[in-house]
Amino acid sequence: MLKELYYYLTTPCPKPFRQLGYLSDLIAIQARYQRVGTAWHQHLHNSRQLIRDSSALRPQHRNAVVLGSGLLLDVPLEALSQQFSQVVLVDIAHLQSVTKQVNAYHNVTLLEHDITGLSQPLGAKF
Repeated sequence: MLKELYYYLTTPCPKPFRQLGYLSDLIAIQARYQRVGTAWHQHLHNSRQLIRDSSALRPQHRNAVVLGSGLLLDVPLEALSQQFSQVVLVDIAHLQSVTKQVNAYHNVTLLEHDITGLSQPLGAKF
């Protein structure tokens, strides 16, 4: 519980999204994965494999954009980094665990953005 509070207080995220619970949900998913992640193993493996297979079909491998990248649990980051010149991970917020993973790749960047468009009516600015 203290870990979750620390993440909540230290993760950059616009106030309207905090109020809507986006950051809390992201932190809760991470905590749940830490508790029962083995139950998710097959699903996450299948998701990563689908992304690998789909990206291999691309005729060009310049850019890959992952919308709603979350905690990267279902994103084969190393494979995408090797396949594409540039990889952009888009989500409302990125936890420190994601930032640490991304720092290992020179061609992967994080972009905090609301792909749903809710930020404009709420007055949030990125």
